[in-house]
Amino acid sequence: MPRNLMLASVWVGSVGCFGDFTSSNGEFGRLSYGLVTDYEAGADELTEVPLLTGYEHFISVRLTGKGQRRAKDRAGDIEHRGEGVGFSPAGDTVPDLWVQVDEPGPSVIQSILREDLFDRITLTFADPTALELATWVRSPWEDKWRDQPGTGPLTIEEGTQLSFVAIPMADDVRLAGEFTPAIEVDVPGLAVPDVQVLAVQEGGITEMGEPVTFFAIEPGTVTFTFVEPVHGVTVDRVVEIVPFGSR
Repeated sequence: MPRNLMLASVWVGSVGCFGDFTSSNGEFGRLSYGLVTDYEAGADELTEVPLLTGYEHFISVRLTGKGQRRAKDRAGDIEHRGEGVGFSPAGDTVPDLWVQVDEPGPSVIQSILREDLFDRITLTFADPTALELATWVRSPWEDKWRDQPGTGPLTIEEGTQLSFVAIPMADDVRLAGEFTPAIEVDVPGLAVPDVQVLAVQEGGITEMGEPVTFFAIEPGTVTFTFVEPVHGVTVDRVVEIVPFGSR
């Protein structure tokens, strides 16, 4: 019987090296709206990247030079409004926002300064139709991780560590947005989850629950199934585990 785990997307290292930051100026050029993803979003402008429906997205907001001249010392008074939009006051600076839209299509976010429209941006949301996988493996006793893209069969030695990022897609276009897929392992005795240990002390262990990685511990064939929970989209990857030292 498969065992289910949760795999969370987390930022590894710096965004510049491992992820993507996509931004666009608002319609009036006074604010810049930006979104971080764990993968290349596929476009330079946030307005050109469809966002995943059904999940909360964190959008950073910054004044442009034009916006600074307009807002002066009132930037902290800016509020964001729209479907599924929330924000928290940030003192003297422009507050960031979060947004969740459950139906596909365009959605307008308005940024209001003392009841006057300061700027706005239109974002597009889409339902996922498929998942793409980013797979990283680290062979036994090796220091470096190797990229193994795609969803085709993968052959590794027992003792290898595996890590995955599930990327939502719609009509062969990547969607921006982080979500936590369930992972099903059809033969649990062949691959087991790792625990991220941060510190070892006499009084106990300090660990971090995310991200989940796996160790291949026995030769055989194991299938990893990734399930996006809101829309039910899935993807499989078959991994052939060969005896240690045979490759």
